Amino acid sequence: MRRESGRFSYQMSREPDRSDVPALHARIADLEARHRARDRDEVHERHHAKLASLGQLTAGVAHELNTPLQFITDNLHFLRDGVHGVLTFVEALQAVRHAAATGSVHPDLLHAVDAAELACDFEYVLPRVDRSFKRTFDGLERITTIVDAMKRFSHPRNELGEVELDRVIETTLVMAANEYKYIADVVTELGGVPPIAGHMSDLGQVFLNLLVNAAHAIVDRNQPGRGTITVTTRHDGDHVEVAIADTGCGIPVELREQVFEPFFTTKAPGRGTGQGLALAHAVIVGGHHGEILLESEVGRGTTIRVRLPRTQPARIP
Repeated sequence: MRRESGRFSYQMSREPDRSDVPALHARIADLEARHRARDRDEVHERHHAKLASLGQLTAGVAHELNTPLQFITDNLHFLRDGVHGVLTFVEALQAVRHAAATGSVHPDLLHAVDAAELACDFEYVLPRVDRSFKRTFDGLERITTIVDAMKRFSHPRNELGEVELDRVIETTLVMAANEYKYIADVVTELGGVPPIAGHMSDLGQVFLNLLVNAAHAIVDRNQPGRGTITVTTRHDGDHVEVAIADTGCGIPVELREQVFEPFFTTKAPGRGTGQGLALAHAVIVGGHHGEILLESEVGRGTTIRVRLPRTQPARIP
């Protein structure tokens, strides 16, 4: 009740229209469903992009697997032949032992021992047995590393969780090895950075794209000799930074603002889709509230820095 111009005036509060509540709840539920559907679509798109990258790397990964398989096979053949010779020598010695037990060793048995020892070529075989076993186990470990990297890279699950960036970098280097190993030396300066909250699969895709771009930039510089790709990680307060630097052709000033735009590429037709850096920007900036910074000099190379917060803000539905 309030007084106006000497008169009493009454103002009654209006009761809320309860009939609107179900419609409001339905609207909220619809928005949440659309939000979840959009998130699922984005995850599926990123996963398809990841599998597409894996498909493009298939030949290189197959080559990476074939190399250790080849020297595993070679070493097993060597060990098989060596064991066969040793077994023949042992059989000849057993024959001599049995003959000696009866008190009569025929000269032919001794000749058989000499022939088996000569066939074994102990002077050549024995020093190489340990090395052959070591190389075989090294090859098996290399295959295990590659297969494990493929499984982690292609895994469709991509929930927000604790991510060890140094390990993600190591996995990505394995996956991209055939893209750079013939043209560049890779220097890693991994700083043992603390884990961050993030989407491991998406981050792996980003670093893969950046490494492949670095390798292509070194090829495009058209200079003799091998290039260098340097990958560093460091802890900077509440952020972690990953830098990938190459000694490639560099990016002209007038194109630097466009490189993160979808479908823009400086590569030759059929070699680049223009999606790599656009995806990187979407994942780092949009998906992780981070920064992606570019430094480049034509003829000298490019450095891309990815800065990520250690924690992610709570999501608002």
